[in-house]
Amino acid sequence: MPKHAPEKFALIAAGAVIVALTIGGFWLSYTHLSEVAGAHGLGGSPARRWAWPATLYAIIVAGSC
Repeated sequence: MPKHAPEKFALIAAGAVIVALTIGGFWLSYTHLSEVAGAHGLGGSPARRWAWPATLYAIIVAGSC
């Protein structure tokens, strides 16, 4: 086994955990924001319930660039 193999494995494993946690957190946050939008006047339109969290996340992404 090459000398750097354990370090490479640890980095790949850490990266996979970080990606999984990020996706899980995004999903939970997006779902909650969609439910809040539905409870506060946007419940009659599924497109608007979807667009509310998408707009917030788009602003965050645009501001991060």
